[in-house]
Amino acid sequence: MGYASVKKIAGADFPTRWGVFRIFGFEGLPHASRADCDPAPLAGQLPDGLVALVMGDIHSAPPLVRIHSQCLTGDVFGSLRCDCRLQLELALGKIAAEGAGILLYEQQEGRGIGLMAKLKAYELQDQGMDTV
Repeated sequence: MGYASVKKIAGADFPTRWGVFRIFGFEGLPHASRADCDPAPLAGQLPDGLVALVMGDIHSAPPLVRIHSQCLTGDVFGSLRCDCRLQLELALGKIAAEGAGILLYEQQEGRGIGLMAKLKAYELQDQGMDTV
């Protein structure tokens, strides 16, 4: 989905175990809907959030870029039902090894299905259902 506007909210130095990044927070206001697109957000909907971790000189050569969808169960709790945390850590490690790169962290749990829908899918998986 595209955005009508994107605004940088904040930026700061961000030391991690992979090295020092700059962390930036952005908010994007979605476009109004069109007949051939997804429905418009409800009036008063909050803007979508996005975090960018940036390391090194990203302008002198094409940087490594990882777009990562938020995964509370994997990224934070280390769930073994997915490899999200592994993917996130691998990307940060590769960016650090290169000395430059960008990690975009999208606030759209489970590639957009939402946390509660993901937990319901886990419940169905526990019952032997295939939810992929």
